[in-house]
Amino acid sequence: MVTNIEISGYSEDALDALVRAGIYSNKTEAVREAIRRFIDSFDMKEISFRAYKEGKISFQLATEISGLSIEELIWFFLKKGFAPEIGISDINELKENLDEIGKYEAFVFDLSSSYTILELDKIDTIKKVNKRLIIGKETGKSIRSLVMRYSKIRGSLVYLGNYEQAQLKTQLSEFARKNGITLQEAEAINIAKKEKWLLISDDVRTRQIARSKGVNCVPTLSIFLYEKNQNLISEKEFNEISMKMGIIPMLVPSEIFR
Repeated sequence: MVTNIEISGYSEDALDALVRAGIYSNKTEAVREAIRRFIDSFDMKEISFRAYKEGKISFQLATEISGLSIEELIWFFLKKGFAPEIGISDINELKENLDEIGKYEAFVFDLSSSYTILELDKIDTIKKVNKRLIIGKETGKSIRSLVMRYSKIRGSLVYLGNYEQAQLKTQLSEFARKNGITLQEAEAINIAKKEKWLLISDDVRTRQIARSKGVNCVPTLSIFLYEKNQNLISEKEFNEISMKMGIIPMLVPSEIFR
């Protein structure tokens, strides 16, 4: 994206002086350096924390702004005494529309849910529902390092699926900006809505926005609960998964452990 900046008066004279002094080769280079230093003067972790705490952005956008990984930002928030809404705490939401999960042809994963199944090492378990596992192109870019790490551990390449939307990036970017979410989230929501697939997201804000747009979505734990109810995994395995999610740490309904 190209941004035009108009500079005049003292600022332009100062830039000219810096170029003439040989500090910079041209004014464009000087402006870029000035902007970089200006941005570096901000603590992006604190900015992302404040914006998220005030309900302005999703957790996934907070990770993008902060420059931290999901895991790093979770712990950063916890150290500040604030638990991010990643996962699911409401047992009723966990069970909501559980019986309808089987009717969907495919599951669309955003960054948060992709992170969850990779960290849990449960892609094979998810595949037991015999559904297509879809990630958009933008999400695929974001989880590349996670996929490579997981593949290295497993000794095989992980492939969730891929779905590219052409000619939509501008519209998706605007939708993301208006709703305080990332381009990846906007893409996942759009794919699920267009194809009438089920969106899987562990970001509470993402699920709220998706539902407001008529998109059906559930947290990752709902898929594992569905598998337990369908006898695809045992109750013991489901409980172990729930405990691991709590260790990540993510929100998990306390009723599960009673």
